[in-house]
Amino acid sequence: MPKRNAHLLSLYECESGIVIAQEAVKDKENEITASAALLHPCLVKGRIITADAMHTQKKFCTTVYAVMSSQAEEEDIPDTLNKHGSAEAPHAEIHIRVITPSPRTPIPPSQSVFLFNEHLTDSQEFYGRKRERASFIERCRKGASTSIIGPRRIGKTWLLEYLLLEASTLLGHKYRVGYLDATMPKCRSVSGFVAIALEQLGSPKQALLSLEALEEAVEKLKQHHLSPILCIDEFEGFTNKQEFDVHFFSGLRAISHNGLALVIASKKTLFQVVGNDGDTSGFFNIFETFILKPFDEKEAKSFLMEKGGQAKFTEQEQLHLLKYSQMQGRSEWLPLRLQLAGKMLLEDRDQDSYIPDDVHYWWNFKERLEEQYSTVVVST
Repeated sequence: MPKRNAHLLSLYECESGIVIAQEAVKDKENEITASAALLHPCLVKGRIITADAMHTQKKFCTTVYAVMSSQAEEEDIPDTLNKHGSAEAPHAEIHIRVITPSPRTPIPPSQSVFLFNEHLTDSQEFYGRKRERASFIERCRKGASTSIIGPRRIGKTWLLEYLLLEASTLLGHKYRVGYLDATMPKCRSVSGFVAIALEQLGSPKQALLSLEALEEAVEKLKQHHLSPILCIDEFEGFTNKQEFDVHFFSGLRAISHNGLALVIASKKTLFQVVGNDGDTSGFFNIFETFILKPFDEKEAKSFLMEKGGQAKFTEQEQLHLLKYSQMQGRSEWLPLRLQLAGKMLLEDRDQDSYIPDDVHYWWNFKERLEEQYSTVVVST
């Protein structure tokens, strides 16, 4: 007998076109029974669900409503769906809408070629750091924890945002990636931290917001073959020793061992941030550390060649940008300074005062660059 073609039922996000999960439709079954494995709170809660006309049946609709409104226990959902028959369905679509806050508000893309003090909205705008990116993504794929260290404005947040943008492509749909900023007011307590972490990982809200709730959520995600990754930016926000004590860090370490990959960004080492509590809890020894440094000359030239081409800069203009963006006395270039210099030059080209062949213009350009850069980056 010829081999039966695979019949797959997919759950995908319309806006991005990303397939979140798939389930094979077995012989002598239909899509209604196969949907049991897909219609799970971790995957669909808080979304607008659109299904084929086949699914417009009372039992199916009741189950969807129960899932979306948290009126059904997760373990009961497959049994409920498996009771559906294969009765002929009317020719219509089912639209079930539950409005809940989005975990992360989309940021509109920038209109400028150069992104100064802006969020990363397009992964193609992330330049350099190829070795760090490859190692970082590989650790995430293995579910291992990572510490990203570097001074302010070096690109730590962009690296986290790169992961968020590229997770589905580089890791696949079996990973659930969340992000939070530890300096947010809600993160001043353990309960606030857990609430945001659960929301970002797409887990149902819990009445008791403790580390036990986060542990339970991680266990349920793992049971459904989903690997959770939690990015914590500005880790220095966990400075309240009464809240974030040795028990907090030892508990977070244990949850990480049980399946939660942590990606932590900070200006200082974790030992400097956490102090003796981290040493006592063993928190430090689950991480590999990546120290972000300025671009070298090769990375800086590559950036200016690509972005300069987009801005239609001449070779002379690109050489001037390379010169004035360089850190004084060192063959190093800060990404943010490169972005600012390019943005300023692009704006200057529309002005009558722009005279690229006049050395006085470039002296003035350098002074303005230093002044503007110093307003956002404190020298260390």
